[in-house]
Amino acid sequence: MESIITRLYRGEVYPEEQILPQSGEARAAKKERNKWEDKLEATLSKKQARILERMQDAEAAYATLECEASFAEGVRFGIQLMRELFPLEKPEWAGKEWLDE
Repeated sequence: MESIITRLYRGEVYPEEQILPQSGEARAAKKERNKWEDKLEATLSKKQARILERMQDAEAAYATLECEASFAEGVRFGIQLMRELFPLEKPEWAGKEWLDE
């Protein structure tokens, strides 16, 4: 298996594509949202539809930033967890046997 760092450098890793909900529940929720969006759009004037579209674009931009921040926090948490599980020095809570003993 190739190194994750190598794959990331080559642009072969797209974590954001792997976190999209794939469950039937998520698909049903998206379908329901789309149904109500279509009903709403059918009642709007052209000006109102443009306003709705701009609001949706702003919401999507915000959601992207929120997802990026959540992803970064998840990576930070994972690194902190790894540092605690595999510290360079023997931690106080470790048993008698340690890597260099």
